[in-house]
Amino acid sequence: MRLAGGPIGERLPEFDGIDLNEAESVRALAAWFLASVIHRSQRWLAVHEADRLKNRLAVWSANVGVPVEHYDSQALATFEEVLGVAWLWVKEDRVPKTFQQALSSYGVTQPRLVAEVTDFHAVPEIAAAVQSFVMSREAVPGIYVYFDVGGGTVDGVAFNYLNFRGERRINFYSGKVEPLGVSAIGTALSKGTSAEIDAATLEGLLKTCAPSALAEFVQRIRKLVGHVVMTARLKDGRNWQEDAFQSTDYERKFIGKLSASRMRPLIVFMGGGGSKSEWYKSSIESTYKAFQHNNAGVPPYKLVEVPRPKDFIVPKGGADEFIRFAISYGLSFPFGEGPDIGLPSQFGEAQKPRQWTPPSAVDYADSKDAYC
Repeated sequence: MRLAGGPIGERLPEFDGIDLNEAESVRALAAWFLASVIHRSQRWLAVHEADRLKNRLAVWSANVGVPVEHYDSQALATFEEVLGVAWLWVKEDRVPKTFQQALSSYGVTQPRLVAEVTDFHAVPEIAAAVQSFVMSREAVPGIYVYFDVGGGTVDGVAFNYLNFRGERRINFYSGKVEPLGVSAIGTALSKGTSAEIDAATLEGLLKTCAPSALAEFVQRIRKLVGHVVMTARLKDGRNWQEDAFQSTDYERKFIGKLSASRMRPLIVFMGGGGSKSEWYKSSIESTYKAFQHNNAGVPPYKLVEVPRPKDFIVPKGGADEFIRFAISYGLSFPFGEGPDIGLPSQFGEAQKPRQWTPPSAVDYADSKDAYC
């Protein structure tokens, strides 16, 4: 979020006379963190997967998830620069030992990126999260929504999944990320205490907080949901309220709007560690009624988890919860092997259908000169 220009929480302090809030400091810290993760991962694999690397020269690559809103903005260039610097540090085995070293080394390494080719890629985060879904045989083309509830943020997107004879594509119509994650809200409610805040802790804080504070957070969640859903609705242009129970035995006895109970629901995927929270679920679901989405041509929401792929291996000692690893699973695919991606900026609002006019009607703009 700081790389994208939208920091969460209070300003960072100074360290050894260096302002950590400056853009150069933020980039150096991010690159240092990523390089350290990659370096430690390589060392871990060298020890625990030694048989796979025996008599082989490892060719490394890496992907990192970026919110769709940031991926489809000028912030992407910043992310790619940071990834490139981190990759060169690891490639040359020159990961800095201190922050001061990272800051000075960043300035020296960054100009070299023009002549270097890195195999460290930014990937739309939710594209990685739905990788297991779009690659499954059960995936049906259509409109879907995804909300990833993390520690710091809630990242929401709406996308159109297409499948042209096995050629899969995800067209993202909308994307929005806000600092409304579990830790972000929990820290605000607990007034900055250092206690670790998870979904269960947050539920307790929400039950004891002031009603006005609770209402404010619910409204912010709803605004996020409303933006994601309605932006996609305006861009898609099709009728989303389709009858899910069409049959020869059923005959509509009236002309008018389709009953909500008969509509094919809008599938809303929930992911991230905070997606188990009932408060987040109810806040998202309540948007439909609160914002009158039925009158806007949107079918009722149906909240579901992303299906677990058959080849997913539960981490040793970890809970069997794929929702916490959906993005990591998608990022494990080599860059370019996933479905093609369309970004929100590539899609404008769909043209509204022309209103019916009687055949005998004459457009004044076409005939005004005849009556001068």
